[in-house]
Amino acid sequence: WRTTNATLPHKAYGANCKRRLVAQKEDGVDASELASRAAPRLRVAVPTSGQDSDEQVLLDHEVGFPHPADLSWCSGPDSTTLSGGSPMLRSPAAGSPSGWTIDRTFVETLRMGSPYISAFRGTIFVIHLPGSLVDSDVFPSVMQDVCLLNAIGIRIVLVLGPGKQIAERLVQEGIEDEFADGHRVTSPRTLKIVKETAGSMMFEVEGQLARGLYNGPVVGNVRVSSGSFYSAQPIGIIDGRDFGLSGKVRRIDVEGINRRFEENDIVLLTNIGCSPSGEVFNCDSYAVASACASQLAAEKLIYFVDDEVVYDSTSNTMTPNLTLRVARSFLQAHEHTLPMPFRRALRNAITALDAGVRRAHLLNRFLDGAMLLEVFHRDGVGLMVSRDIYEGIRPARLSDLPGLIDIIEPLEAKGVLVYRPREQLEKMIPHFFVIERDGMIIACAALVPFEDRPRLAELACLAVHQSYQKSGKGAAILSFIERKAIHQGVQELLILSTQSFQWFLERGFREGRLADLPETKRKCYNYQRMSKIFLKRLGGKRSIDENDVLTRL
Repeated sequence: WRTTNATLPHKAYGANCKRRLVAQKEDGVDASELASRAAPRLRVAVPTSGQDSDEQVLLDHEVGFPHPADLSWCSGPDSTTLSGGSPMLRSPAAGSPSGWTIDRTFVETLRMGSPYISAFRGTIFVIHLPGSLVDSDVFPSVMQDVCLLNAIGIRIVLVLGPGKQIAERLVQEGIEDEFADGHRVTSPRTLKIVKETAGSMMFEVEGQLARGLYNGPVVGNVRVSSGSFYSAQPIGIIDGRDFGLSGKVRRIDVEGINRRFEENDIVLLTNIGCSPSGEVFNCDSYAVASACASQLAAEKLIYFVDDEVVYDSTSNTMTPNLTLRVARSFLQAHEHTLPMPFRRALRNAITALDAGVRRAHLLNRFLDGAMLLEVFHRDGVGLMVSRDIYEGIRPARLSDLPGLIDIIEPLEAKGVLVYRPREQLEKMIPHFFVIERDGMIIACAALVPFEDRPRLAELACLAVHQSYQKSGKGAAILSFIERKAIHQGVQELLILSTQSFQWFLERGFREGRLADLPETKRKCYNYQRMSKIFLKRLGGKRSIDENDVLTRL
């Protein structure tokens, strides 16, 4: 490149003006003569032979790229707040352009979701898609959300339930729609309609998945695998009622589905199942999803229901999470009043959790983005049913003292726990909780309140039997203690530690100071032991639920 002086029409920095640079001549006038006609002088690069022409530069400018003469730079970024409260990059001088607006909501949401992305990558989600969802306006968005889950490494099984479409077709054909014990009675004529509607729904789902991620460019296609991934058998005759060609799951082809997962395929199942002898059955899609999640050892089972919510009648507040025991009791109490889709979803969720699935979610099908919010946002938007991670936890009894000593003594000898006289342990029994397994105490912790600081309590003597360490028992009893503390009105937990503080730091505690201790605790602080002080501010119960999810409890 060689350079020459040229005069350019000048506007404020960043103005969208259209120029044509003239390097040597314009209408026969020499460039040096042009330079004397106006004040602003710029050094303009003139392409030599074989380099980009001025016409190409102009073309780039006309299609939206900045002209080289319009470009400048500023030091930074120096974050400040301009009018409207939006954080932006400071301008280098008056009249210069401002920088990029920082969308803090997006940044914080993405940061919030990143631990869940890491935790769920490589796990299996089984998602039930009812026919009412497929006919709704949010269905395309849900399919794009499924593609997003697949793109970040979550293994997806979709189970289609065209119940709504089957019912509509039966009405059109004048065929009676019979139900018994929650199952559709399937005649040969009904089965023909079932197969047609299931096939139609399958193509509709595959068509939406083919669009990929939000109509953007996709690296590689979103591949869908469908086929005979489970075998079925007839329901038969129950209480004298012949269910005809209605069937139930016999076995899931776990090996075949896992092979599809290795190819990053989304697996698609319908309610149509075949027996090894070639018979075709109409299966309950809710039960197919439950059986699939159980036999695949899925991380999550997701059902889309209507807008039903479960609430606590004593406080008139919505309940976002139920343990397996509470969910089972709730279903028994409201079996005959719950809407059928919600009842079937909850019943099959309980069945799946009994078989080992970690968590099930019942989501509002009318809410666009419900699945992403439930999976990646700490507050969630649906009803989560969890296995009872607190199974075996109970208040300690005086008869548990020998078991407590067996756990605590080895840790006292190593200096992990401070030595406590047996008389002191006996007095602390009302504050202790233990995990019992087959009559053996395998973990313990104490929640000790402070009379002079009622919103603060000490988490003391958290210990796990050496045979059960690294099995999640410590995290489980910590989670239980946090819930118990919130129930008692405690807002902050305190611990003293000399060796195990890293474990607590990883679970949300922060280092404190001696001045953070209540007066009664400060007076008896052991300066020879020099324990570090750690505190944790307790959020709501939902935040504890999400910590349980991330720690895979």
